[in-house]
Amino acid sequence: MSKEKLQNQEVAQPEVQVEKPVKKPNVVEIKPLHVIQPVEFFQTVNSTAVAYEEPVEAPVVEEPVVETRQPNKKLRRSQGFWSVVAVVALVAVFLVFLGGLIPQFTEALARPVGNWFVGGETAGAEVFIFLGGYAAGALALSILFRFIVGCFKKPTCGGCEFVKFAWTTIVVTVVGFFALALLKVGPFPSILEGLLEAVNGANSPRHTFGLLVLGVCLVLVLLVVVITIAHKAKDRKRAK
Repeated sequence: MSKEKLQNQEVAQPEVQVEKPVKKPNVVEIKPLHVIQPVEFFQTVNSTAVAYEEPVEAPVVEEPVVETRQPNKKLRRSQGFWSVVAVVALVAVFLVFLGGLIPQFTEALARPVGNWFVGGETAGAEVFIFLGGYAAGALALSILFRFIVGCFKKPTCGGCEFVKFAWTTIVVTVVGFFALALLKVGPFPSILEGLLEAVNGANSPRHTFGLLVLGVCLVLVLLVVVITIAHKAKDRKRAK
């Protein structure tokens, strides 16, 4: 048989087609274990899995720093110095008023206040000595009181301490005057009587002088009120 016939026979033979196994759609086969599992299972596992998230640290909240005033050491030393001066002033007032250091003044204290005016019209030295001594005593007592208070509550602000000292002086002056007048100590009852007469309309050099001194005291009190209001407004503005 020739080569051409052999080639024609090979060509004429039908080709044998190998059938491939039919796979079901959406099915996964794991051959070693022969496990057939629908794809929907893996999709379900994938859909229900929780994605991993990086841990987020909570933000650090800084607490506001509360500013506290520290005790003013310089102010405290100043209070100590003026307390020593106040003690010296109190000793001097005691010697002048009760120690007979000025004999003429000691004699004047035993007389009515009206006799302190020369000729009944001009204020004598006794008037100014008394006013100066009483004012010095009230200031000295106020300084000592604020110094003692500072032993328990340290002062922090010079302005606040000045306002407190001013009001302390006013209270000491007024309360001390009425207390000594009611106790009938020295010329205080006569001075109170003269002030009441002046308020009721009495007109004399002595009463006019008393009203003048009272007016000056009221102006000083009004000044302290203004300073107090201004300082409180400054403190509120600084606290904001």
